[in-house]
Parts: sequence; structure tokens; C-alpha cells
Amino acid sequence: MSDYDVIVLGLGAMGSAASYQLARRGHRVLGFDAHPERHQLGSSHGDHRMIRRSHNDPDFRPYVDRAFELWCELEADSGEDLLSLYGEIAIQPASVLDEWPESERDRMPRVLSAADLAAEFPGFRVPEPLVATYEAESGMLRPEAAVSAQLRLARAHGAELRRPERVLDWTADGSGVKVTTDRGVVRAERLVVTAGPWAPMLLGELGLPIEAVRIVNMYVAPGDPVLWARENGAPNFMLDVPEGTFYGLPAMDGLGLKIGMDDTTRPTTPDTIDREVTDADLAPLLGALSSYLPGAVGPVTQTVTCMYTMTPDWSFIIERHREHPQIAYATGFSGMGFKFSPVVGEVLADLAVAEAPALDLSCFSSARFAGE
Repeated sequence: MSDYDVIVLGLGAMGSAASYQLARRGHRVLGFDAHPERHQLGSSHGDHRMIRRSHNDPDFRPYVDRAFELWCELEADSGEDLLSLYGEIAIQPASVLDEWPESERDRMPRVLSAADLAAEFPGFRVPEPLVATYEAESGMLRPEAAVSAQLRLARAHGAELRRPERVLDWTADGSGVKVTTDRGVVRAERLVVTAGPWAPMLLGELGLPIEAVRIVNMYVAPGDPVLWARENGAPNFMLDVPEGTFYGLPAMDGLGLKIGMDDTTRPTTPDTIDREVTDADLAPLLGALSSYLPGAVGPVTQTVTCMYTMTPDWSFIIERHREHPQIAYATGFSGMGFKFSPVVGEVLADLAVAEAPALDLSCFSSARFAGE
């Protein structure tokens, strides 16, 4: 008999959610992570993550809706304040709006006239031919609190979580699995791999097209806090502009305004990532603020490095192992996965115990990369 029903490798956003969902269903769960809780070395640390209802890909619609439901359930189950909605402004080419499919038009953000933007959100500068849109059902999540809440609830339902304990290898063992760590060997009926930027090492034999990249975020004390403090009504922002794609949140919780850039040109690994942030890293972030959010420019108060685990099409891979159906994995969240983590945990729990997921996973199959 196996020691456990399911072993979960990696206890960040996805692994904590999968552990919680499995444990609450009564399964014997063992989770491993190489680092202590709330560590700063992966992709689940920091104070805030963005969330929004809109998505221009119809495949994501049921995942968006279920994620919102599960975030609210997690708040109720944990007693934690994890989700806050207060709106988002996006600055982008008008052509981007033309790309929204008809099926998603009911969720397309509202286009603001120059007069409306100046009246409602005067902190933005929108040069032609760019346009501004507003979405009310957007805001932020508290990532470290959310991960900790799910781990706490998983333990309350009987899960055993070992950390720091490094996984050295895993193999299929008949119809089950064997996992070797730096402390010994354990066996289970099923395995779930949610290793974030460590996935290229743990899933290397599958040849998945995934790669970790270095990302830098910056906090500034806004020059005009009246415009850029959350308590004064400042929104999140997305900038799809000639200089690149940027994202950010207003100043809140005693922190400055946050801005980052989807710069995926710096491949890395968790062991080799450059944690030193230079002026060259900050220059495009400060430049974007100066051009489009001039009142936000101020002294840099904090910098953060993290990693995206990228796929070629910036979408996810969630599936069972093609040769060993007792193994499931989720990877390639490409910088937008955290908001979906509760529903990813739910479908991984289904996959792990050979249940049919309630949501269609075909769009997240790695088979879409065949021949690349």
C-alpha cells in the first residue's frame, strides 16, 4: 500500500490550491517544497497580484468565472481578506479592441472619452492614437496571504506538508509514483507537479516548451498621492504602448505605486537568476510612468525580482502525463496564472484522482505545440 494518495511537488500558488482541494475531499496528501513558506525565490511572493473579469479569449471565460467564485469561497473558509475590486484603466491601441470576439463583447472594458478620463481619472496621459478603457471588476489579490491560507486549510484537512525539503527525482512506480527527496523516499498512488519556475527541471523529460524568464517590479512614492493613492480612488493600470507592455497598482498598504513590465527577453533559472536590480532595469519603468502616468513619478522605494514560466503562446499547460496517467502537472502560466490558481488547483485535484474535470482542459494541452 502507498504511503499517501497524492504527493504534490511545489507549494506555491498552484500547489497550495491543489493540496487544499485534495485534502478537503478526504485524500491523504503529502506536499513538498524546497523553501520555507513565504519565501521570495519563485513566482508567488509579494504583496499584491492583479485580477480582472475580462479576458478576450473565450476559452478562459469559465476559468475566470470559477476563479472569482473560488476566491470568494476561500475568503469565507479562511476568514482572510484576499480580494479587493476597485477598477482598472488600460491604455492601448484602438485596434486591440477590434480583436475581441463577439462572444466576449459583453465583458469588454468601457472605452472612455478624453473628457471622461480627465474627469474620472485625471492622472493618465493618453496620446493619440491610443485609447483608454475602464473595467470595474478589476483589482488585487494578496498572494502570500492566499497561499498561506490554503496551506493552513490543507493541514486542517489532514495534509502533511514538508518544507524545506528538496525533491531530487520522481518516477512512475507501477500504477503509483516514487518520489526521492534529500531526506528519503516516499510513495503515493498519484503525483501532482506544480513547480513554477522549477518545472523545466522536474518535467524536463517531457520536452515541454517552457522557459523561466526574469521579471523586475518597482515601487515608487508617487509624486502626486492625491492622484495615485488607492484610498483616493486610483485604479490599477495596464499599458499596451509602443515602449512595451506594462502593468501596475496604485499606492496602498503603506507601499508605493507598483509597476512592472512584461519583458520576457531574459531567460533564466531559479539558480541563476540575477537578483540585483540596475538602473537599466528601472529605466523603462520610470519612462512609462513619465509618459503615461506623470503624477505617479517619484522616488523608488523598493524593487522586486520574480520569474514567469513561459510557453510560446503565453497560455497554460494543464494535463495528465501522456505515458503515466497517475501523474498530472500544471505549468507555463506566463505571468498571468496567479488569479486562476484556485481553479487550477481544483482541476488538478480532479486530474489527480482520475475524475473528469468540470471545465474543458483541451485548450491547455501541450499537444498544441506538436511540430514546433
